[in-house]
Amino acid sequence: HRIESKLRRRKSEYTTEDTLYIQAGTFNSNGQVPQSDIHAWLETDNHLSNFKYPDIYVFGFQEMDLSKEAYLPYHSSRYERDWKDILTKSLINAEVEYELLKSERLVGIMIVVFVKKSLAPSITRLYSSTVGTGLMHVIGNKGAALVSLQFNDTSVCFVCSHFAAHQQNIER
Repeated sequence: HRIESKLRRRKSEYTTEDTLYIQAGTFNSNGQVPQSDIHAWLETDNHLSNFKYPDIYVFGFQEMDLSKEAYLPYHSSRYERDWKDILTKSLINAEVEYELLKSERLVGIMIVVFVKKSLAPSITRLYSSTVGTGLMHVIGNKGAALVSLQFNDTSVCFVCSHFAAHQQNIER
Protein backbone atom coordinates (compact mmCIF):
# COMPACT_ATOMS: atom_id res chain seq x y z
CA HIS A 1 0.00 0.00 0.00
CA ARG A 2 2.84 2.37 0.81
CA ILE A 3 4.64 1.74 -2.49
CA GLU A 4 1.40 2.23 -4.41
CA SER A 5 0.89 5.62 -2.75
CA LYS A 6 4.41 6.73 -3.72
CA LEU A 7 3.85 5.63 -7.30
CA ARG A 8 0.62 7.64 -7.52
CA ARG A 9 2.38 10.78 -6.34
CA ARG A 10 5.06 10.35 -9.04
CA LYS A 11 2.64 9.34 -11.80
CA SER A 12 3.42 12.38 -13.94
CA GLU A 13 7.07 11.28 -14.13
CA TYR A 14 6.30 8.05 -15.97
CA THR A 15 2.96 8.53 -17.71
CA THR A 16 1.49 10.80 -20.35
CA GLU A 17 -2.23 11.50 -20.30
CA ASP A 18 -4.08 12.46 -23.44
CA THR A 19 -7.43 11.78 -25.06
CA LEU A 20 -7.55 9.80 -28.28
CA TYR A 21 -10.69 9.79 -30.44
CA ILE A 22 -11.08 6.74 -32.64
CA GLN A 23 -13.73 6.08 -35.26
CA ALA A 24 -13.95 2.46 -36.42
CA GLY A 25 -16.25 0.74 -38.83
CA THR A 26 -16.53 -2.49 -40.74
CA PHE A 27 -18.06 -3.37 -44.08
CA ASN A 28 -18.68 -6.61 -45.95
CA SER A 29 -18.07 -5.33 -49.46
CA ASN A 30 -19.04 -8.60 -51.21
CA GLY A 31 -16.25 -8.17 -53.77
CA GLN A 32 -17.29 -4.65 -54.73
CA VAL A 33 -15.36 -1.40 -54.80
CA PRO A 34 -17.10 1.84 -53.87
CA GLN A 35 -18.99 3.40 -56.73
CA SER A 36 -19.67 6.72 -55.05
CA ASP A 37 -18.43 9.09 -52.41
CA ILE A 38 -18.06 7.57 -48.94
CA HIS A 39 -17.99 10.81 -46.94
CA ALA A 40 -21.10 9.63 -45.06
CA TRP A 41 -18.95 6.91 -43.44
CA LEU A 42 -16.63 9.57 -42.07
CA GLU A 43 -19.22 11.81 -40.46
CA THR A 44 -19.13 11.97 -36.69
CA ASP A 45 -22.13 12.40 -34.44
CA ASN A 46 -20.99 15.68 -32.88
CA HIS A 47 -23.81 15.90 -30.37
CA LEU A 48 -22.33 12.82 -28.64
CA SER A 49 -18.85 14.25 -28.28
CA ASN A 50 -16.83 17.41 -28.54
CA PHE A 51 -14.60 16.41 -31.45
CA LYS A 52 -15.05 17.10 -35.11
CA TYR A 53 -12.34 14.89 -36.61
CA PRO A 54 -11.22 11.60 -35.05
CA ASP A 55 -7.54 11.11 -34.28
CA ILE A 56 -7.61 7.64 -35.80
CA TYR A 57 -9.86 6.09 -38.42
CA VAL A 58 -10.03 2.28 -38.61
CA PHE A 59 -11.71 0.58 -41.57
CA GLY A 60 -12.34 -3.15 -41.69
CA PHE A 61 -13.43 -5.03 -44.80
CA GLN A 62 -14.63 -8.56 -45.35
CA GLU A 63 -15.03 -10.26 -48.75
CA MET A 64 -13.07 -7.38 -50.25
CA ASP A 65 -11.56 -9.52 -53.02
CA LEU A 66 -13.41 -12.67 -54.05
CA SER A 67 -11.22 -13.48 -57.04
CA LYS A 68 -9.33 -16.78 -57.27
CA GLU A 69 -6.07 -14.83 -57.55
CA ALA A 70 -6.64 -13.35 -54.09
CA TYR A 71 -5.73 -16.73 -52.59
CA LEU A 72 -2.27 -16.69 -54.15
CA PRO A 73 0.61 -15.67 -51.86
CA TYR A 74 1.77 -12.08 -52.34
CA HIS A 75 -1.09 -11.30 -54.72
CA SER A 76 -1.57 -7.56 -55.04
CA SER A 77 -5.30 -7.02 -55.21
CA ARG A 78 -6.80 -4.31 -57.40
CA TYR A 79 -9.60 -4.09 -54.83
CA GLU A 80 -7.09 -3.36 -52.08
CA ARG A 81 -5.63 -0.46 -54.08
CA ASP A 82 -9.09 0.84 -55.03
CA TRP A 83 -10.36 0.81 -51.44
CA LYS A 84 -7.21 2.49 -50.10
CA ASP A 85 -7.41 5.14 -52.83
CA ILE A 86 -11.06 5.97 -52.13
CA LEU A 87 -10.42 6.10 -48.37
CA THR A 88 -7.39 8.36 -48.82
CA LYS A 89 -9.29 10.71 -51.14
CA SER A 90 -12.27 10.81 -48.79
CA LEU A 91 -10.07 11.79 -45.83
CA ILE A 92 -8.73 14.89 -47.54
CA ASN A 93 -10.05 18.06 -45.92
CA ALA A 94 -8.71 21.54 -45.31
CA GLU A 95 -8.53 21.34 -41.51
CA VAL A 96 -6.85 17.99 -40.76
CA GLU A 97 -4.27 15.94 -42.60
CA TYR A 98 -4.37 12.15 -42.28
CA GLU A 99 -1.82 9.57 -43.31
CA LEU A 100 -2.10 5.87 -43.89
CA LEU A 101 -0.53 4.37 -40.78
CA LYS A 102 -0.84 0.66 -41.57
CA SER A 103 -2.92 -1.86 -43.44
CA GLU A 104 -3.01 -5.62 -43.41
CA ARG A 105 -4.81 -8.02 -45.73
CA LEU A 106 -5.67 -11.70 -45.62
CA VAL A 107 -7.30 -12.68 -48.93
CA GLY A 108 -10.59 -10.71 -48.71
CA ILE A 109 -10.19 -9.47 -45.13
CA MET A 110 -8.49 -6.10 -44.80
CA ILE A 111 -7.93 -3.59 -42.04
CA VAL A 112 -6.77 -0.05 -42.81
CA VAL A 113 -5.70 2.48 -40.17
CA PHE A 114 -5.31 6.21 -40.79
CA VAL A 115 -3.99 8.66 -38.22
CA LYS A 116 -3.81 12.43 -37.99
CA LYS A 117 -0.41 13.32 -39.36
CA SER A 118 0.32 15.45 -36.28
CA LEU A 119 -0.09 12.39 -34.02
CA ALA A 120 1.99 9.94 -36.04
CA PRO A 121 5.22 10.66 -34.07
CA SER A 122 3.42 9.63 -30.84
CA ILE A 123 2.71 6.16 -32.22
CA THR A 124 5.22 3.40 -31.58
CA ARG A 125 5.27 -0.39 -31.52
CA LEU A 126 3.28 -0.64 -34.73
CA TYR A 127 2.56 -4.24 -35.69
CA SER A 128 0.21 -6.10 -37.99
CA SER A 129 -0.60 -9.73 -38.56
CA THR A 130 -3.14 -12.16 -39.97
CA VAL A 131 -4.59 -15.51 -38.91
CA GLY A 132 -6.33 -17.78 -41.39
CA THR A 133 -9.07 -20.04 -40.02
CA GLY A 134 -10.55 -21.27 -43.29
CA LEU A 135 -10.20 -24.75 -44.75
CA MET A 136 -7.78 -26.85 -42.67
CA HIS A 137 -7.30 -23.76 -40.45
CA VAL A 138 -4.99 -22.30 -43.08
CA ILE A 139 -6.90 -20.87 -46.02
CA GLY A 140 -7.46 -17.16 -45.51
CA ASN A 141 -10.99 -16.74 -46.75
CA LYS A 142 -11.94 -16.83 -43.07
CA GLY A 143 -9.89 -15.45 -40.22
CA ALA A 144 -8.67 -12.07 -39.06
CA ALA A 145 -6.31 -9.22 -39.82
CA LEU A 146 -5.06 -6.96 -37.05
CA VAL A 147 -3.09 -3.81 -36.39
CA SER A 148 -1.73 -2.96 -32.96
CA LEU A 149 0.01 0.19 -31.84
CA GLN A 150 1.10 2.11 -28.81
CA PHE A 151 -0.02 5.73 -28.43
CA ASN A 152 2.04 7.36 -25.68
CA ASP A 153 1.56 4.89 -22.79
CA THR A 154 -1.48 3.03 -24.10
CA SER A 155 -1.55 -0.06 -26.28
CA VAL A 156 -4.43 -0.48 -28.71
CA CYS A 157 -5.27 -3.42 -30.97
CA PHE A 158 -7.77 -3.35 -33.84
CA VAL A 159 -9.05 -6.64 -35.27
CA CYS A 160 -11.11 -7.19 -38.40
CA SER A 161 -12.47 -10.72 -38.59
CA HIS A 162 -14.64 -12.80 -40.88
CA PHE A 163 -15.56 -16.22 -39.58
CA ALA A 164 -17.51 -19.18 -40.90
CA ALA A 165 -21.27 -18.89 -40.52
CA HIS A 166 -23.57 -21.22 -38.56
CA GLN A 167 -23.51 -22.78 -35.12
CA GLN A 168 -21.61 -25.91 -36.17
CA ASN A 169 -18.58 -23.76 -37.12
CA ILE A 170 -18.10 -22.06 -33.77
CA GLU A 171 -15.19 -24.31 -32.82
CA ARG A 172 -13.38 -23.49 -36.06
